[in-house]
Amino acid sequence: MTTIEALLTILDAGGRVVLDPDRPRLLAPRTLHSLAEAHRDEFRALLLARGASGELEVLRRAKAFRRQIGEWAGSGRPLVPLLTLPDAPDPKIRHCISCGSQTDDAWRCSTCLVAIRVALDTAFEDASR
Repeated sequence: MTTIEALLTILDAGGRVVLDPDRPRLLAPRTLHSLAEAHRDEFRALLLARGASGELEVLRRAKAFRRQIGEWAGSGRPLVPLLTLPDAPDPKIRHCISCGSQTDDAWRCSTCLVAIRVALDTAFEDASR
């Protein structure tokens, strides 16, 4: 299982990303602690991609995606919008559909995947209050 697949498995099971500037971490459900531990170093590297700027980039993207979710929900449309950054180029093959950065064979880059999860988690938290 790749690091991204492990991260998405943990997030799908109710895990959360804590984007603390000094100690970013992934809070996994008890049933997935062993999976989180097996990928701990890769998760930390993913969250700190390109140093502290990686963390800030996730937050920047999450904010843009969350704004889109709010606008979409406010319009009464069902489901979730595609979620792209405002400055993203038009989609093309082997590039992230959300930001345009080059990928291998994925629709989205790892930074956008984490940012979308953060945006969705916080949007649902706000909706439940």
